[in-house]
Amino acid sequence: MNRIIKTFTLTIIFLMLAFSLYPLGKIIDQTSPENSNPIPELFYFPKTSFIKNIAFGYNNLLADIFWLRSIQYIGQHAISGNTYPYLYHILDIVTSLDPKFINAYNFGSAFLATWANDSKDAILLGDKGVKNNPKDWRPAFGLGFIYYMGKDYNNAYKYFSIANTLPDMPSQYKTFAPYALGKFASPDQGIEMWEAIAKMSDNEFIRSAAKNNIAVLTQKKNVDMLNQAVQEYKKRFRRFPSSLSELVEKGILAQLPDPIGNMPYEYAPSTGKVTAQIPRFKE
Repeated sequence: MNRIIKTFTLTIIFLMLAFSLYPLGKIIDQTSPENSNPIPELFYFPKTSFIKNIAFGYNNLLADIFWLRSIQYIGQHAISGNTYPYLYHILDIVTSLDPKFINAYNFGSAFLATWANDSKDAILLGDKGVKNNPKDWRPAFGLGFIYYMGKDYNNAYKYFSIANTLPDMPSQYKTFAPYALGKFASPDQGIEMWEAIAKMSDNEFIRSAAKNNIAVLTQKKNVDMLNQAVQEYKKRFRRFPSSLSELVEKGILAQLPDPIGNMPYEYAPSTGKVTAQIPRFKE
């Protein structure tokens, strides 16, 4: 009898969700480039309180369903204009149904901050993850990362430090708190952080962001090194080199660094200044 009741209840839940989400699917379709006047999606999307009230103990299952819906939403909006006005709302539903859904917090907040340019909601989601999982280092570390991207180094230091005190925090990540306090004074420190972020995530979006930021910091590191070499050349020979290749010919450098992302280093012999465009890889 209990099994029959559970099956019936689950069927009712799915029917209620179907009626509630079907219009949303149609509206998301209307936001494709072929439609110039989309109807506001949130009008059709169920409120968090409504979903929780009809869960009837199937919270984790419904959280998985809405998690898949959030991925679909991201894919649809990446095609239709790369804006995500209701992503936080969907992720709020996911994490309200399953407060221990760590990937939803960390991926969602990083995506909101990086691609959706929504640092406010990214911080709200990250803070929710920390409060709901006070003994897990990953939400605190993720929130520290969000604050670091927003150049709020004091809060980045705060949450990196909180993560350091929690069980199972990898030792190689414990240097990020002092890095944040020093505002990542060297590109090497920033590169190390982004490499760690890439290793922590199996999500393509996060790995792409890490790849781009590592490229930018590596380019900066190489430009700084070349400018220092030019100044060393001038100190020795009392003039700027006529080309960067002279730095190798005169023994200042063993070799020139390879360009990052096919962005060549530009050198002005009259001023001794080395510059390069910011590399960016296709997402």
